[in-house]
Amino acid sequence: HGVFLTDPSDIASDAAQKSLRSFITGRPGVPAKGVGVFSALLASKVNQIKYNTGVTKIESGKISTDDGTFHTHATIVATSGKVAAALLGHNFHYSPLTSTTWYHTSQSELTSSNLLAVQKTGTVINSVPISTLVPTYAPSGKNLISTTTLENVTETQVRNELANMWRTSTHDWTLVGRYEISDSLPFHGVNTPLYAKQYVGDGMYVAGDYCTYPSQQGAMESGRIAAEEIIRRARQGRPAPAAVVRHRRSRARLRRSAQAVRRVVSSELVGRVGIGRGDLGSSRRDGRVLPQ
Repeated sequence: HGVFLTDPSDIASDAAQKSLRSFITGRPGVPAKGVGVFSALLASKVNQIKYNTGVTKIESGKISTDDGTFHTHATIVATSGKVAAALLGHNFHYSPLTSTTWYHTSQSELTSSNLLAVQKTGTVINSVPISTLVPTYAPSGKNLISTTTLENVTETQVRNELANMWRTSTHDWTLVGRYEISDSLPFHGVNTPLYAKQYVGDGMYVAGDYCTYPSQQGAMESGRIAAEEIIRRARQGRPAPAAVVRHRRSRARLRRSAQAVRRVVSSELVGRVGIGRGDLGSSRRDGRVLPQ
């Protein structure tokens, strides 16, 4: 449950392999300045961005907002499937999974604090001392622990399970935040295509991990797929196709893309985290994962 927020046996095998492969071959970590650094890096390449503007409707070549109407040659709607459906009047095969993230602070450092702890049973699906990776995430002199649950549980239940997972008392831990996320990840079930059609007609595209595989990588890849298709069609001087041709990349191109991302964000990433399965004594050094 720790990666997919549901029973792994219910997830399409190709989507599961895609996500897990990135944990092993990639460079796991968290941004030192927060996840917003990714958006900032992407935005730095764009000449003009309009912020804090509500979009009310999207049609062929036209976007209606609360600050006027904008005319476009092509439009990419990079939102959740639910929002995209409302804006475009199009039904997407989209089932969101929910989760709750808990943040606790503690005075003492946890044993094996470089691990992401997971368990097969119970309400807590994973827990990580995130300030071990980025000390500035926690108040001075304290440690910050991030925990994910799926069910509607009490803090007492969470504390009890964390005490067992980390083999320590949680009596003096302080709850500093609890966030219910109703759209954490899209459910990518068995027999679901790894890549869904992103062209919805009349020059309009959608992007998001519900179009590919559930992860940040999947979301970013879907945006690249849509952008490259628009660029390719513009260079050919042809209208958008009736359906997007499935995106295929060579191994060399995948390597170049991955290297480019690493170069851009390498200065912002710190720390690595291992994975402990069941209990901390059975940790595996070769399975490093990025905390959710």
